[in-house]
Amino acid sequence: AAPSADAPPRKEPKQADRLIEIAEAVTLFHDQHDTAYARFAVGDHSETWPVRSSTFRSWLARAYHMSEGSAPNSDALVASRHVIEGRARFGAERHGLHTRVARSEGAIWIDLADERWRAIRVGDGEWDIADEPPLVFRRFAHQQAQVDPSRDGDLGLLAKYLPVEDADDMLLLLVYVVAALIPDTPRPALILHGTQGSGKS
Repeated sequence: AAPSADAPPRKEPKQADRLIEIAEAVTLFHDQHDTAYARFAVGDHSETWPVRSSTFRSWLARAYHMSEGSAPNSDALVASRHVIEGRARFGAERHGLHTRVARSEGAIWIDLADERWRAIRVGDGEWDIADEPPLVFRRFAHQQAQVDPSRDGDLGLLAKYLPVEDADDMLLLLVYVVAALIPDTPRPALILHGTQGSGKS
């Protein structure tokens, strides 16, 4: 039936409300520091960014433009992200996030920090690269991507670039390098001695 002539005109949803609706498609949560995060699809992988980050702001603005055919204004983006942040902090689950290495699902995970958000899973005497690792890592702008590991690699080759003459000291140093990638494991501080120019850095 046609609307009555006396009926009030239908109101279009405000931009901020529409942005909040769009954000319902992402996974919201907060970390151990009560920082609000959003996990959302980017191409063929998932990324995790703080709600206050410029990356999430850009994703939200792009999603709005793809949906509505116009750009949201700055006030709408600010207002909507306040609500989204509140939902993530007070209405969503808590997930402890880690940097570079983490222990989860009975394995050790090493973040490759690459554009595809892959991670190495180490467990049961084997390792592989996961395209969709569990929700355990946070990223920072200064992080650099790691090279893909090689199954033919040899940790002993590192000795060529370390000026350590004693074989026992070299073995201890190589063990320390491996132990640094095992999270939640006590280890001594690495203190290197040598004259200026000896390669301590």
